Amino acid sequence: MRLERLAFEPRGGADEVAALERHLDDLAARVDDDAWRERKRAALERQREPGFWDSPERFVVFGAIEQIDRIETGIESARRLFEKLRGTPGSGRTRFAAEHVGRLALRLFVLETAVADVEGARPLDAFLLLEA
Repeated sequence: MRLERLAFEPRGGADEVAALERHLDDLAARVDDDAWRERKRAALERQREPGFWDSPERFVVFGAIEQIDRIETGIESARRLFEKLRGTPGSGRTRFAAEHVGRLALRLFVLETAVADVEGARPLDAFLLLEA
């Protein structure tokens, strides 16, 4: 089930909550992957390079580190929201608040986009350096 539909046309069904859980588990697995951890470690290590603090490229590195941290925090937050939405596992609930399903789906959509941007090494920001 596509997150876009869940975000903008939620019905609050159990199938939607199951789809949200699959998307969330997939995102968590991608961020818990060795490649993700290596990407973060490498960005943090760049700060130790000679001349780093005077290099205009430091802004790109800081942006990447910040994006990675935001994504990791966002996934933790989404996991807590999902647990509140789902309630007690195995309770047999079949109806959920459609508004909450939509909000969580939108959050996961944004997180999936951000993860893909980091994985694809896409630029996150533009910086302008002016010197007199």
